[in-house]
This record gives sequence, structure tokens and C-alpha cells, in this order.
Amino acid sequence: MLGIAESAKGEDEFGYRGEFISLIGRLQAVARANIAQATRSADAEAREPLVAAATPPKAMSRHQITFDDYPPVARRLGEQGTVKVKYLVEADGSVGDCDVMTSSGSQRLDDAACVMVKRWVFRPAMVTDGTPVAMWLDADIAFQLN
Repeated sequence: MLGIAESAKGEDEFGYRGEFISLIGRLQAVARANIAQATRSADAEAREPLVAAATPPKAMSRHQITFDDYPPVARRLGEQGTVKVKYLVEADGSVGDCDVMTSSGSQRLDDAACVMVKRWVFRPAMVTDGTPVAMWLDADIAFQLN
């Protein structure tokens, strides 16, 4: 359609042809963007981790908060709180993504929670045929000063 509009001959007394060509160009750009977004969404859904498996992930490392896990500035400022995180246990047992679902009220503690969680190691979730799969889990990380 754009080709037809651009190749039109004759006078354009009111300048509508240029406006029409511009409008078609913008519509095509929006259509391309929508198609690209739909493709990305379909790809993401195809890779979406499981929320249930025959055997869930099993922790292979300790999940206790150590002195080194507590941010030094947060300790000095007396910051405490609980961070609720959602994290992805990958098919290899490592933790991939980590998202803060409920903040502790301290950005330092929220960031430290995900740093800590990403060091955790798991035996991955398995489906019934024994194939390891990625799976989302959640945890409450409580930072408390003693």
C-alpha cells in the first residue's frame, strides 16, 4: 500500500498524500513492533520454567545468613527486615533469576538477599522421566541483628 501511495502522480493540492504516506509508514512500524513483541512473548512462554515437578529442587548448600551476607553499611545503620524473593532454580541446580517480591524497606538488604540466593546450589527439579527442569521457588530472607 505504501508503494502505491508513494508512486501516485498528479497534484496534491492539500498535501494529503504526504500525510497519508507518513501515516502508513508509522502503521507499518507499529505492526512490525507488535509482531516482534508477540514473537518474543511466544519464545518466552516456550522457555517458561515449571511451577510444579515430580520432584522439587533439593537444597545442596546452607541457606543461613552469615555475617558476610549482611551488608556492612546496613549493619552499621542497624537496618533489619525480611525480604521475600522469587528465584529460578535452573536445570543445572544453579540459581538464575532472583526477583524481590516484598521489600525489607532497605535497598541494601533487598540487593543482598538476591546476591545470597544466587550462591545457593540445588539438586534440580525433575519431571517423571528423570529430566532436570528449571523451577521457580520463593523464600523469606530475614536480616536480623543480634
